[in-house]
Amino acid sequence: MPINLQAAEKTFRSRISLDDIQPTHLLAVKISTSHSLEVKTITINDTLDENGNSDTNGYKFEYYQVSAPAPHKQEGLAPPYSYRLTENTISATICHNEKIVRFGPINSIRVNPRKFGIGSALMGQVIDWLQSQQLGDYSVEPGTLAEVHTIEKTAQINRNRFYMSHGFELISKCGTLHGENVIEGKFTASSISALRSCYKKGIRLSAIPPSDAGKACCGSWIKNLFKKTDSHRQKNKI
Repeated sequence: MPINLQAAEKTFRSRISLDDIQPTHLLAVKISTSHSLEVKTITINDTLDENGNSDTNGYKFEYYQVSAPAPHKQEGLAPPYSYRLTENTISATICHNEKIVRFGPINSIRVNPRKFGIGSALMGQVIDWLQSQQLGDYSVEPGTLAEVHTIEKTAQINRNRFYMSHGFELISKCGTLHGENVIEGKFTASSISALRSCYKKGIRLSAIPPSDAGKACCGSWIKNLFKKTDSHRQKNKI
């Protein structure tokens, strides 16, 4: 019986309460009055059967998730923001026995708000983490492209370019369209080593020092973070 990575992802996600997780990184992005977003990462290891159920004699699974808070639609871009598994969350479900990785969430990746570099920063973090774990030869299970972005041609192209910029291949449902022309279909890659982090405008996650945990949005830490970010942008003429 084939491995059901989607079921394994559901199992891991059911165990996570984002409100109980402390922020591990900062994302220096200026949205409305917010100068940064506190990002939460989590890693879970467990042994599951092929259907995602706990089984001490099953397969070795690992789950990595990165989540940033998202604004409420009725409030526009104004705070407060909240953590939701349906927005600004990117995950990787890994089966080490079969050497295969599935990118999530299950119902496709959604970023809110767009055009601020949030999606690229989160995806880049996941790809960098996977490659740092020496998983370059692991294959990538095809994931579903979000269909909510296909209403406008420009939105469709931006969505496709997002995946392509990270090294993913796009294939339509019928299998005849590829790349920017795909409207509904899948994203995949031959292996993790074929992927690459692509940080829009130089915006990427910065780890919060242990001594600053719980006070990441205060004082000199934020000022120094923006100094480094601005210096990077000027150096690279972003």
